[in-house]
Amino acid sequence: MRIKFQMPDPRAGTIAQMDSSRGRQLVERGNAVEIGPDDAPVARPARSVGSDELRADGPTVKEFVAAGYQAANYPPAGYASKSTPEEIADAIRAQGAPAVPPGPQTVADLKTALDAAGIAYKASASKAELQALLPTA
Repeated sequence: MRIKFQMPDPRAGTIAQMDSSRGRQLVERGNAVEIGPDDAPVARPARSVGSDELRADGPTVKEFVAAGYQAANYPPAGYASKSTPEEIADAIRAQGAPAVPPGPQTVADLKTALDAAGIAYKASASKAELQALLPTA
């Protein structure tokens, strides 16, 4: 599958060919969009959860954030997105970088902050690699 990374992923704008399971993970997390041979986004029907379809009556990312939730957690479980990937990325950016305490940080702390910001990283990434992925305030 071909994907194009999007903000807030540090690889935004890069096109990659990868195995479909990893590509799907990146698309579902909002780090990338699937693209066709002409580099245009590929429209996919809502995925199924078990035998039930995702509900289409959920909130937009703007409504989700207004209700006090983190944009990085959009859409809510069991609901199809009603917002474009660009709207979601904008909402994540507007909420700012996760709060990371200054000074020494553990790898676990860094991974927690990256997960909260919706930023993908390698499970085997070093502490320095993880720190480099965090947005600066």
